[in-house]
Amino acid sequence: MTMARILFLAIAVATISSCGLLRGDRETVEVRDGGSEPGAVEVRSVRVRASLGRGTDRRDFTVSVSPFAAIAEQALASARHRAISYCLETYGGSDIAWVVGPDQPIAELPVDGDTDTVTLDGRCIQR
Repeated sequence: MTMARILFLAIAVATISSCGLLRGDRETVEVRDGGSEPGAVEVRSVRVRASLGRGTDRRDFTVSVSPFAAIAEQALASARHRAISYCLETYGGSDIAWVVGPDQPIAELPVDGDTDTVTLDGRCIQR
């Protein structure tokens, strides 16, 4: 293969693999909790969905994650990852000004009880 073809294939693979940034990607998270017997640990996999929505200004975004209640810390980490990926890909930096962010106390986050979804709100601030 010529160098141009190799370069073209590398760019095509990179482009296709980054297509999930604006869709609702899913990530499997292992959750360890007490089983039915005292001292038992139950491991179960939960699929976390983090979807990104852009505002009218492309620097503004929202990230929604579900399920939230059972695995709040993992869901927030997934939301943070999705937001950082978006800002890096779009603006070349990971700096985010959070309006409603993953560092807030869990009890203060806006959780939709019907869908078990939390929505975070931020702005990419990299120039």
